[in-house]
Amino acid sequence: RSAGEVVSKMPIWIDSHKPADVDYIVSRSKELKMLHPEIKLIVIDGMQAFKGYVQYQGNKSNIYYEILKQLKGSIAGDLELTVLLNAQLRENVERRKGKRPSSADDFSDCQGLTEVADNALALYRPEEYWPNNPMFKGWVEVIPIALRVGEKTGRIGNK
Repeated sequence: RSAGEVVSKMPIWIDSHKPADVDYIVSRSKELKMLHPEIKLIVIDGMQAFKGYVQYQGNKSNIYYEILKQLKGSIAGDLELTVLLNAQLRENVERRKGKRPSSADDFSDCQGLTEVADNALALYRPEEYWPNNPMFKGWVEVIPIALRVGEKTGRIGNK
């Protein structure tokens, strides 16, 4: 079966409310948890698209740190849900020779990430940079940036 067939049968809800707002996401997560108590995971795409808070205007790192703390407390803590938050990497990662992320500093404007997040993982897809190299076809490396528990290894691919 294809990945699309498998995913199409999964209980997935997509909410594309824009612009992203922590209060909305918390409220929507509570609503979904009440309707579907079996829910275990909330995936949030694009942390850098969140509306900032007035008291932190001008310092994105503080904005994102507060977002992380609120999501962890309100969704992960109160609702006992795993939160997977997608964040951008800094542009300088693309300028490196190997283009591989290696530390929490590689996440764009995410100071304090390792203090709040239980795990921070970066995905490295060399096929994006070297599409003509068959060695990288379908390959992704999961790079643990910060782990409170678990092994600090992981590669996934078709080989």
